[in-house]
Amino acid sequence: MKETKFIVDKSLLQKHLQKVCGAINGKNTLPVYDNILCELKGDVLTLTGSDTNIQIETFLKVSQPEGDSIFCLDTTILDTMKTLPVQPISIEINPKAYQATVLHGSGEFKIAILDKGDYSKMEDTEEVAYLIPADRLKVALGKNIKQSANDELRPVMNGVFMDIQKDCVTFVASDGHRLSKYTDFTMKGIDLKPVNLPKMAVILLMKYIDDVSDEDRNAYLKATENRVWITVGPTTLTARLIEGRYPNYNSVIPQNNNITVQVAKKDLVSIIDRLLITSNMATNMIKLEASTESCVFSSADVDFNKSAKEELKEGATDAIKIGFKGTFMKDLLAGAPDDVVMSFSEPSRAMLVKPVEDDEDTELTLLLMPLLLID
Repeated sequence: MKETKFIVDKSLLQKHLQKVCGAINGKNTLPVYDNILCELKGDVLTLTGSDTNIQIETFLKVSQPEGDSIFCLDTTILDTMKTLPVQPISIEINPKAYQATVLHGSGEFKIAILDKGDYSKMEDTEEVAYLIPADRLKVALGKNIKQSANDELRPVMNGVFMDIQKDCVTFVASDGHRLSKYTDFTMKGIDLKPVNLPKMAVILLMKYIDDVSDEDRNAYLKATENRVWITVGPTTLTARLIEGRYPNYNSVIPQNNNITVQVAKKDLVSIIDRLLITSNMATNMIKLEASTESCVFSSADVDFNKSAKEELKEGATDAIKIGFKGTFMKDLLAGAPDDVVMSFSEPSRAMLVKPVEDDEDTELTLLLMPLLLID
């Protein structure tokens, strides 16, 4: 760690600090990982945040740098950045006092710094990087993230699975009660094995895709047996992949759901919102009684003497009575287009929700397991 100083735009520094701080969880075995690793080389400042399983690295340009240096900076600098108006700020590193002084228009503040010490970065790989449009990647991840599990006994389900094939990439997430499957046929020629992204990595990736400029709308994907690297603009996310074999998701998707009903998503979501108010708080169950004339949705909580019933004039191709968890259905519908087709076979078999018409070059399938009805 060497003495140095530089000037940087406050807004730019804050934006990059927010990215890397997302990967710092504050519960690391080595306290040094509770800090931001800063590497100043020439006029480029590289920032890294990590919990040793997920790492975010990004870089920005500074002005008037004096000397190269590597140091760890306390994350409280981000809290202060949020309170400052837009302005250039000067940062001076004093290794003898283990302090960084941040000078701004109306004053200064000092925060602690550390030697790099045992901070070990998750290094890059020489593997081939494959281009994926960042916007399409964000859409695919967004349609799946809510369905991923939080299961300590089955960690393989705790993420978004990318089933990479030569002519497409299929994104899948499931918690055993619901499943989403989204295939993008524009993602071709990616010669990688399937990748199982941890949920937190997906959340962080979606956030910083939003922050890139219009000219940085491509993502670059690299992977080995146990790690993945995804770069968008100046930022690279590195993550340890979830180990274990992902279940055969196609085997649970029914092929003979011959009872169908077409509904507008906004109408269905509105009905579910109202019925959840009177549903059992433990199950959030909503009952659907479909006939060829109409679909009647209802909920009840007998312990608190509450109930509600709503009718949609859209009729099904056949009669069926089935129960489902309203909150799960809302999560599924969040990734669906405006008009959907619900399909069923039996009250005890999985129901499907699909778009009336898929977007060009994509295919979406949503699945929800039913709840047992007790009349």
